[in-house]
Amino acid sequence: MRSIGIIIFVILVAMPTLAVVGQETPPAFFVTLCPDGRQIVGHHLIFENLAPTDTLRFTVVGKDGFDPAMAFVDDPNNPECAINTPEVATTTVAVPSIGRVDANSFAAQRSISAGGDRKIEVIVGGFAGLSGQYALVVENLGIDSAGETDTMRLQIPFSASREWIGVFMIGATAAIDPVLAVYAGEPQGRPLSQCDNAGTQTCPNTPNMKDRGALFPDGSVYAGDDFDAGIMSVYKDAELTYTFRDATSTATGDYIVIMTGIAPGAVATDAFICDPVEIELRDSSPAYNPAYKLENIIDGDPLTFWVTGAPPINPSTGSRDQNAFVVVGLLEDRPISQIRINGYAQAVDGTEINSLKRFAVRFPDANQAEIVTAIDSELSLQAGYQKFTFLPTVVDEFGLILLDNYGGTLFVLVDIQVCAAVS
Repeated sequence: MRSIGIIIFVILVAMPTLAVVGQETPPAFFVTLCPDGRQIVGHHLIFENLAPTDTLRFTVVGKDGFDPAMAFVDDPNNPECAINTPEVATTTVAVPSIGRVDANSFAAQRSISAGGDRKIEVIVGGFAGLSGQYALVVENLGIDSAGETDTMRLQIPFSASREWIGVFMIGATAAIDPVLAVYAGEPQGRPLSQCDNAGTQTCPNTPNMKDRGALFPDGSVYAGDDFDAGIMSVYKDAELTYTFRDATSTATGDYIVIMTGIAPGAVATDAFICDPVEIELRDSSPAYNPAYKLENIIDGDPLTFWVTGAPPINPSTGSRDQNAFVVVGLLEDRPISQIRINGYAQAVDGTEINSLKRFAVRFPDANQAEIVTAIDSELSLQAGYQKFTFLPTVVDEFGLILLDNYGGTLFVLVDIQVCAAVS
């Protein structure tokens, strides 16, 4: 395959016409109407500089019941849509930014040839404009000549700049040693981040890719190993370029790309609605390091975080005799009913094991007579906010109790939001 350029535009709002491709300022949305009248709103990808005979296979799976869809729009007036493909209902995708996703009947798949235009355009989003988290797998990519570098361009509007993007390069065979880099703008000078062999000293901020990858019901298996690469982060740059190459610049071979993200959809759904309540932090367990200060968890920046030590587990009871905690004060006299937590330890010690797993929310009852546990739940091992709801309650403060992690010696808390009850 020849050098590939992929332009991805992250979408925010829907309209019943397809936005113009290639304009300098990223449009706020992309939407297409399928021939049967169904609407797809999502990210717009353009694969360019392909050989006319190149055929790429696209598979998209949704997390937690999200119904993903794709529309191939080389001809905007006659899009070819892929909404539900029962044959791939048992597909499994597993990468660090989204965890393991076992597909269901909502998964979609389509193989598309580049043809004479030597490009493929696709909108990846939600059926009927719904919002949700997805993983897109693109197969049949390849380094066809020594020293070749493929590229993927990504444009992100400001209003979507706080959502995690995960991009992973997995060798389809042992022939190549994947190296992935991301640049601000053009791929020149020093990259913002580079990954060769995830989970090692050369790529400490992405967990090792061994036992990650994709498994398809037709028998296609892409198993990650110690040599594969991935980059997960949130960038403030409006335009990024990802590059894919072989570490030795001498080998050739096939690879796949897995991209994870959130399709904002036509209208925000309940999963993403939060009317934030102003809060302050009144007390906590001691910080593990002054650089990881407590205030980081309310600054709204997913690249900063608070770290505290995890109390040891008592071998006789199998639990901790003490708990790490944060006391959250509310500065508004409004009922609350939801907390959003990001506890993913992507940037601490290069490992996921310090990610927050189990937590509880506790506060005094209306008579201040006893402590009520509003939530005792677990976070999935994935980047970004996760939502937890409870009965609408008016309180002055509450305790966020950190009960367990994924096996490490630290607790990491990236961000929290407290949301007002919907009236």
